Amino acid sequence: MNGKFQSLNSSFFLEKAVVILLYAALFTPLAVTSVFYFPFIFSKTIFFRTIVELAFFFYILLIFAKPEYRPRLSKVAIAAAVYLGVVSLSSFKQRLRP
Repeated sequence: MNGKFQSLNSSFFLEKAVVILLYAALFTPLAVTSVFYFPFIFSKTIFFRTIVELAFFFYILLIFAKPEYRPRLSKVAIAAAVYLGVVSLSSFKQRLRP
């Protein structure tokens, strides 16, 4: 196999993995396990967080494999980044206060 075909094959896998995982996150209300003390809350939380973290991981890999999936800088994206930065900074500053 040459490198170009392998790169296309891996980016196809990454695209499908992200889409399938995001669709799987829609089935979170059906995830119930009676093993835990709060089965209707804890199992859904763990299921959803795991699915979203896996989708995010594959999306980061997809960004490196195919640059067209990188987010574009727009006014909305910049405003969201500034808001996230301000909220993070205020949260960090609040923790430093005794």
